Amino acid sequence: MAAKMGIILAGGGGNGAYQAGAWKALSELGIANQINYFSGTSIGALNAILFATSDADTVERIWLEADTGDVFHKPVKKLLPKIGTLAKGIAKNHNKFQIAASLVHETIHQGIFSRGGVLKLIEKYVNFNTLQSMSRKVYATCTKIGAPHKAVRFLLNDFDSEKVKTILLASSAVPGAYKMETIGNEKYFDGAITDNIPIQPVIDDGCDTVIVISLDKNKSIDIQKFPGVSILCISPKKKPGRFFNFKNAASKIEDGYKDAMESFIVEGNIFAV
Repeated sequence: MAAKMGIILAGGGGNGAYQAGAWKALSELGIANQINYFSGTSIGALNAILFATSDADTVERIWLEADTGDVFHKPVKKLLPKIGTLAKGIAKNHNKFQIAASLVHETIHQGIFSRGGVLKLIEKYVNFNTLQSMSRKVYATCTKIGAPHKAVRFLLNDFDSEKVKTILLASSAVPGAYKMETIGNEKYFDGAITDNIPIQPVIDDGCDTVIVISLDKNKSIDIQKFPGVSILCISPKKKPGRFFNFKNAASKIEDGYKDAMESFIVEGNIFAV
């Protein structure tokens, strides 16, 4: 195995349970403890910090306990009156375009769902003390609002717990579903918009062996962009579940486990153990 190994965790909502299964396989194969560089986007960013600070059994339990209602928490209350106003306006054929534009603007900036449920999950399961004291590095990718939008990578080890929470919320802030987050003086939302497979941070840290756990069976990686780097991509053989569905975690974990095991026992694979 290479001296410097990194793992990349793509975004994909409730399908992140697949990554937990793959991580379980890597742990059983003795590979997980050789990985010191983690980079993730959206749900992959949350998995990155969980993988780096917790054992595989704990990560699996977290995913089995997760619920769609926790992630897509109750709707933002102040949007409800605007939705009612829009409905009435359309019914009366009065100011409907202006009302609709206002609602769209509000939804994009404030989101439909509260982040309370996600925040509770982060506070419950993320070990911030371990994050700040360990040698493993964890990166989260967010999209900075601009013209054009830009992918920005944050080294989570460098920030206090409150800032880490904000970055994780920003990385998973799906436009329309969740509100944008402010980091410094800039606005950020879901990192998947600009870079859903954030390999570059671990390459910049000198990794020459990279494992990518994608959540898209059709996603390919242009390995020519990373000369001298050995890249293995583990991705679902089955069609992934719906992005917003955090149920059926057990079957997704099983799929990730099986696919990862198969990837590492192929004869001649440079990652074979």
